Amino acid sequence: MSKELFNQFSHLKGAKFIGLNGYYSSTSGEIADYCLNVNISVETAKQTDNKLLKACSVQKLVSICKKKNLVYSVAKVALNELIIASDKNLNAEISERSNQSQGQTDAYVSLGNGLKLHKDSMKVHIFGMVQSKTVIESGVYKTVNSSDKTLAKNAIKKSLGLRSDKFRTFIVDQTEAVKINKVLINI
Repeated sequence: MSKELFNQFSHLKGAKFIGLNGYYSSTSGEIADYCLNVNISVETAKQTDNKLLKACSVQKLVSICKKKNLVYSVAKVALNELIIASDKNLNAEISERSNQSQGQTDAYVSLGNGLKLHKDSMKVHIFGMVQSKTVIESGVYKTVNSSDKTLAKNAIKKSLGLRSDKFRTFIVDQTEAVKINKVLINI
């Protein structure tokens, strides 16, 4: 692991855009470049998403259903479940949050400013919100047969522009280079 990488991350002040060049996905084999917004608050994104979900009107939900050819009753259940999950994941007590949220919290040690260490693998990860992705080489993607409710949840999230689902962790070892503050660091 590059000392320069830690040095650049330690000097980040506020939210910053960084680039991941040639990131290799071990699950699909895809290679892509990413632009991430790092050193930002997930909690703030969750709070904003919660407000957007709760403000989703009947008219907006009907519009989403028409655009995506969804059944309104299914979309209404999906929206209610999204709101319940959102409320739960904003709980101040981590033990009261969803199992997935608790698992993410328990799996990492923060190294500060967008870097964290995975406790089991001992690999350093970059954490941020994906702003853009450019596929360099396509991978092999598994077929996903989502239920109607899952399709409705995805359509609602996309239509409302929810941000909390855009946060990702990237294993540093699986990228060719990281660009921070105009400094390109080869990994």
